[in-house]
Amino acid sequence: MRSFLLLLAPACCFAQGAGIDFRTESLPVAFVHKPYTPPPLAAAGGGRCLPNVLGFSIVKGAPPPGVSLSAAGFFSGTPRDQGVYSFRIRAQNECVSYTREFTLRVEGPPLLEMFPDRIEFRYQTGGTLPESQMLRVSANTPDLAYAVEAEGASWLEAVPLRGRTPPEGTALRHDAVELRVDPAKLQPGEYRARVRAEAWQAGNAPSVWVVLKITGRNWE
Repeated sequence: MRSFLLLLAPACCFAQGAGIDFRTESLPVAFVHKPYTPPPLAAAGGGRCLPNVLGFSIVKGAPPPGVSLSAAGFFSGTPRDQGVYSFRIRAQNECVSYTREFTLRVEGPPLLEMFPDRIEFRYQTGGTLPESQMLRVSANTPDLAYAVEAEGASWLEAVPLRGRTPPEGTALRHDAVELRVDPAKLQPGEYRARVRAEAWQAGNAPSVWVVLKITGRNWE
């Protein structure tokens, strides 16, 4: 196929020594039963071949069941089974083509974990503000971006250290979330709020209780 294309290609296409190179180095992990919509495949080259419109196709192997590749380089669909799938993709225009092996890993949905499951702050009116405390967030998927939200509590702020679980190969087992409270405008009493963690395509959204106990001054 490659030699046939070479014979038909205009001389201008090869005067520059032009070829096609994949800019996409690897494919992001997919999660079973979750839509797979990664960025489109990227390739460059083809010289001055007219028209220099690159198309993509799978020429050996197959993507996970439920996932397909369009001629424009877009993966779409929902993987039905976990596993590791290898296949060869061709990028070509009307003059030249180039193939490259890719591997797509399909895992179970990410699962987040936060601990401890309860944090308590104490504050006496007019006293020193409570020091911040730390939540720990981990997941069964490395380098997973996540977000945290303090639900319904203007007095509570949750600030992730990285906003991602530790990358693969590091000694770290979790990311830290700093919890800060501002009780200055609150009356004595007990206040409760949930801090919830979420991640794209995660199979859960764990939460922890944060309790703020405010007492009045000693003479009140």
